[in-house]
Amino acid sequence: MKNIVCLIIGLFICTFAFSGNITTTYDKGAFHTTKTAVINGDYTTCSRVTDRFILEFQTTPANLFTWAFKGLGQTHQGDGTDDVVLVMNSFRYNPDSAKSVVNVDFRMSNGLTIRDKDLMSYVHDNTYGDSLRIIIVDFYYSGSLLKKADGVFTLKRLNDKQTEITIDTNIRFGWFFNIFITQRRYRNVMEWRIDKFIDNLQEEAESNWKLSE
Repeated sequence: MKNIVCLIIGLFICTFAFSGNITTTYDKGAFHTTKTAVINGDYTTCSRVTDRFILEFQTTPANLFTWAFKGLGQTHQGDGTDDVVLVMNSFRYNPDSAKSVVNVDFRMSNGLTIRDKDLMSYVHDNTYGDSLRIIIVDFYYSGSLLKKADGVFTLKRLNDKQTEITIDTNIRFGWFFNIFITQRRYRNVMEWRIDKFIDNLQEEAESNWKLSE
């Protein structure tokens, strides 16, 4: 199975700003990361790309590594970006409930592996007229690794040729990961992947928009 690297962990009283316009804040054990980008493409095209992402996320997540998650796997660079790795063992999706369950192993740079943990996700897709779409992905896990995680993905029409895309991720670790996931480790493992994920979506949408002109 293809390795999935912490895309769901995915996601400070002091604030960090990095390349692009991505920011992360940390407060009382919770990480909040936000990135916004303006896509040179119309709202309809961007919404279709979003449809594809949701469909593959729910049904065939490994396919996302060919475009939306391109370049987000293990880096093998020894720079801390692979300090936490999720290896997908199995995946199942219930279309009636719109819930997905992935069974994973957590591999950490200290040599510890936590095996056979089920992570469930649920997608709420809300459209407001023809110019705003808000998708909320909730993740659920019962145990010491993760208390709560969610991602809010927003598409907003700016004009006939531009669309704003924003992602907000919130994660609160359980006591075990609170020990291991420092603020620096979060930046090394997660933040650049969130940044690159939005870049990938922007690239795909702009490419599709050019083909449609």
